[in-house]
Amino acid sequence: MPSNISERLQTILSVTFAIFVFGSTFSIALAQSALGLSLALFLAIIIVDKYNPFERRLALVYAAILAYVTWLWVASISNENTIESFNATREEWLFLAIPVGVYLLGRTGPRKLFIRALTAGVILVSLYGLVQHFTGIVLLKDHLAVKAPDFGYSVSGQFSHRLTFGNYFGMVSVFLFSMAIGVKGLRKDRDRLFMFLAAMMGIVVTLLSYSRGPIISLAGALLISGFIVSRRMFRVGLPVLGAIVVSLFVLQPGLFGDFEGRINRDLNEEYSGSRIYIWKTSARIIGDNPWTGVGPANFKQAYLAKIPADIPPVRHHSHAHNDLLNFAATSGIPGSAFWLALFFVVGIKLFWMGRSPAGTDFQTLMSRSALLATLFFLAASMTEAVFADEEVRQALMFIWAAGLAIPPSIGTVGLTKGKNT
Repeated sequence: MPSNISERLQTILSVTFAIFVFGSTFSIALAQSALGLSLALFLAIIIVDKYNPFERRLALVYAAILAYVTWLWVASISNENTIESFNATREEWLFLAIPVGVYLLGRTGPRKLFIRALTAGVILVSLYGLVQHFTGIVLLKDHLAVKAPDFGYSVSGQFSHRLTFGNYFGMVSVFLFSMAIGVKGLRKDRDRLFMFLAAMMGIVVTLLSYSRGPIISLAGALLISGFIVSRRMFRVGLPVLGAIVVSLFVLQPGLFGDFEGRINRDLNEEYSGSRIYIWKTSARIIGDNPWTGVGPANFKQAYLAKIPADIPPVRHHSHAHNDLLNFAATSGIPGSAFWLALFFVVGIKLFWMGRSPAGTDFQTLMSRSALLATLFFLAASMTEAVFADEEVRQALMFIWAAGLAIPPSIGTVGLTKGKNT
């Protein structure tokens, strides 16, 4: 009887988690509702099967997450705005998607369901993005998308900002592109052909978001793909990148002209909207609060205290436009160190899992692809507080789960090459 209950719970959990993955491409409400339901079902499975969700093989990853979250709470307690600061840390519940995803993606049967869900979502929203580029239509909204430099509109999908859209679709496109191209036999595998199609469409709409950070991060990820995944990735990735850039240069020359103008503005230390200005002001906030920061949710108030009163409201920023600086400002230099340590631990784990001789091609490819997507995320976070965007962050949690989900029967890859436990 318990096994029948467990099987039914696993089936329902697979459906709800697939909805979470699919919904993340266009709706934060749908995605997080499905994730909440998935967590309830996962808890039931833990009770029925007496399953330990925090496996020893991922102990260091979970320890790094716990250390990061704990320090955020310390920073929340250490300021006068404690309740609001604690409320601002509510997004940390998204980390719970990792043990759920590891549990599901570590099982050979349902694992492709979630990659297919992501693939389908990217294709559908990319089609919508192309329509949006030419028409400006934003579904369920009473306004059009932002005008593009040449013609048409900047693509933002159903997200609140084109930069969020660019970061999300750039990251998942890198992941799917790596999954499709990382091993031979693309033409013989229908799933991987759809992944490749989704990746190509995702790359196009990322470029049409006209967002500098995602576009530069996308180019960097494709350029280093051969070193992370396989030489085949580089042989395919570089021509693909070149073809897309040339096509857009012909069709949308304003994309690159606008790039140059905005980069020059960002290097202007006197311009209140430039990244240099924001970073220097954020550094002054860090200098005044180096240990526990000003607390989560308090950045904007601290920022206003550092800038002239005549700066327009549009330049009253709520984050530092750089993840490391943002965490240093809100939770102190130790907070940024814990955040960076988390990415280091996950990155090293993904690296060695991707090189494990114990795993199958599909399993090691997920780890390599997740590592490449993580590097995209880190590159994008240099010019934007990407970790503060729930849409992008929940996709990263799924990608990490996919990369860390080596089946228990295969064994665990340690943090040193070839070490199994």
